[in-house]
Amino acid sequence: MDPVIADYGWQGAKFGVDENNLNGRFVGKRYELVKITVAARGDLVGAAKAALSAGHLLIVADLQAADLLAVADLPEAKDAVILDARSSDDALRQRDCRNNVFHVLPNWAMRADALGQFLARKNWRRWFLLRGVTRADEAYAAAVKRAASRVGAKIVTDGSFEYQADSARAAGGQEQIQTQLSVVTHTATAYDVVFVADTGDAFGDYLLFNTWDPRPVVGTHGLVAVAWHHLFKEYAARGMQYRFYLAASRDMTERDYGNWLAASIFGEAVTRGGKTDAAGIRSYLLSDQFSVPALKGEGLSFRRWDHQLRQPIPLFGPQALVAMWPQGGTGRPKLQTDDLGFDQAETACHMVQ
Repeated sequence: MDPVIADYGWQGAKFGVDENNLNGRFVGKRYELVKITVAARGDLVGAAKAALSAGHLLIVADLQAADLLAVADLPEAKDAVILDARSSDDALRQRDCRNNVFHVLPNWAMRADALGQFLARKNWRRWFLLRGVTRADEAYAAAVKRAASRVGAKIVTDGSFEYQADSARAAGGQEQIQTQLSVVTHTATAYDVVFVADTGDAFGDYLLFNTWDPRPVVGTHGLVAVAWHHLFKEYAARGMQYRFYLAASRDMTERDYGNWLAASIFGEAVTRGGKTDAAGIRSYLLSDQFSVPALKGEGLSFRRWDHQLRQPIPLFGPQALVAMWPQGGTGRPKLQTDDLGFDQAETACHMVQ
């Protein structure tokens, strides 16, 4: 019954550029968004080469991790500024980091840390980790294990689950999922929460009220750590949600938010930094002067060591904001948000020029 959205991300980028132009009128700047769409099996590299050769060096990239690296590694992209508006892949911020790529959305490690710190504050330190079977599920599960070690929690059970509906059964899928999830969460080891890693929405929605024991569900479902939620109304977000709905005739998704924020980052760099060339903008993004308003209660900035945008993370239940994280007590003298994800002392990123 949910609407099928065919323009994820694009509406966010378009909305961001439109708002840039509203502000740009006052400072004599005009922004143009050039849309380049490549089919699933199309020639992505060829399209990227053509765009870069035409001088388009400021890029909002709505790409999967492998495609993002294929574009970033092109010789023509060496001097480009590529804002990754879609991926949460930890590897892109670690061993596969690139000098010309900046990451807008929080990665898996940041999301897992936000939830892990919240659970530790509640003293819910025994976690039942249930993951799907995709590579992204495994990546998020690895981030959950890392978060557990950081907050003194324990993964008491680590299991995987692949839901396969049996269409031959007259009972239907609902009874199957109810039975299967009750069985898979039945264990003799006591746990406080089920931490689910199901990035593709294969079964996570069904975990609520279908676990063997009455336990909260967190992770990719239940209580989730997100960059954005269509019910987020704090810090003047209500007005932005309304403006986007008028422009796109639908709610803003997290992917739209990532693209909107990427466009806003370019606009902020031009307006505040006074540069319009890629080299000047890149330098400004990594400077102490850069900060972009993102409707999260504080200006956001990039980490120099992995080009990740540091940011507070909303923790949402199914229909309401539960908390914004982090909430102090990190012991950090400057930026609490560096307690989420990979800090400079932990990074495995060595920039490829």
